[in-house]
Amino acid sequence: MSQVRVNCEAMVRLSRLLVPQMVERGRGWVLVLGSTASFQPVPYISTYAATKAFDRFFALGLAAEVARFGVKVTALCPGPTESEFFDVARAKIFKSRGMQSAAEVARLAVSALTRGQRTIIPYFSGRVTALLVRFLPVRLITYFVERAARPA
Repeated sequence: MSQVRVNCEAMVRLSRLLVPQMVERGRGWVLVLGSTASFQPVPYISTYAATKAFDRFFALGLAAEVARFGVKVTALCPGPTESEFFDVARAKIFKSRGMQSAAEVARLAVSALTRGQRTIIPYFSGRVTALLVRFLPVRLITYFVERAARPA
């Protein structure tokens, strides 16, 4: 439940606290941390993936609401990034060799935000995955993800 409170509730509360001031000022920037996990169900980290889907859709909706007031909102959807996430989340199975540095992900995110890009997936295989899941049945995707991530 704490994951839902941090990833969803905190996002909404902070936005309701800060975005009205940005609207009043006529400019502002909001970077919402989503994940490539937000594009499909991810067995064994289902709550995490669901909260990130919430964050991504929240960002897209908020972006549409505040664009006319000069406020830019971007959903950052990184994939495997060098951090302590995999250890803390007990999700080492999702750790990959081609992880991007946090500094590179941050650089790409800020660049996308300043351009007004509403979603940024900062690595190639994440963009491919996000595209493929639009065309493949969810049940098939979930089946393969579950098989690959199943604990030994």
